[in-house]
Amino acid sequence: MAKRKKSMKKVSAPAMRNKSCCCTYMGRGYGMVKLSAMAFILFLITVWPWAMDLVHSIHWGWFLGATIVFGAIAMGKMCRKRR
Repeated sequence: MAKRKKSMKKVSAPAMRNKSCCCTYMGRGYGMVKLSAMAFILFLITVWPWAMDLVHSIHWGWFLGATIVFGAIAMGKMCRKRR
């Protein structure tokens, strides 16, 4: 007797997208939110001299540390497996 081939279950594209890491959050909207936040911060610093003085008085290492910590938290939330 001939062996039967196992039929593979077809998975739709949205179902596959949810299983991979970070795909649900990566898109045009997410990038535009990041760009608009950066543009707003730059605008605030140039328009408000007190904010510029504050930013320049803080050591650059604090900004680097905050970026790493907040980036790790965001990546942890985005890449966490959903139950």
